[in-house]
Amino acid sequence: MAVVIALSGALSGCSKNMAIPKDFCSVPVNGSTLSPLLPDGEQVKKTREDPLDAGLRNAYCYLGVDGVRVLSITVRQIDKPLPPEDWENATSYYRMAAERRVTFPGRTVIGADGALVVAKCGNPTAYILFDVDFHGDRVENTQDGYKKLQRFLEDFTPAVTKKLQCTT
Repeated sequence: MAVVIALSGALSGCSKNMAIPKDFCSVPVNGSTLSPLLPDGEQVKKTREDPLDAGLRNAYCYLGVDGVRVLSITVRQIDKPLPPEDWENATSYYRMAAERRVTFPGRTVIGADGALVVAKCGNPTAYILFDVDFHGDRVENTQDGYKKLQRFLEDFTPAVTKKLQCTT
């Protein structure tokens, strides 16, 4: 029985005693989608977090475990879609990256170690751009390694668009 409990703690993705933040980048996050991105450790800390407000031009949010950066996200409002070369560059920049279907309106390239996301707003000339870098031993450099990051982004992106009043 003790072996099963120890093994389940090791497989959960982070230390049982480590508190998972309830919010990141000024929006609530689901612990079940954030936790798989976090390595074992003692302390999760938001090392930088700019407030997200309507009218924002840039916000930077960094999350680390035991002083090591794990997740970095830049959020920007943009007024036109990205050119094709930006999508091509993202596909070649991130490991195992490809355009992925997501549950929110927009376009994404998601890889095992990062993503480029553009969420569409209700206004046809308004978009929110997310540059995402994922670091550490939870990055899975496999064909399916992007799935953890995609689950988090499908939770996080709509929360940010709602906070920024970017309705679809």
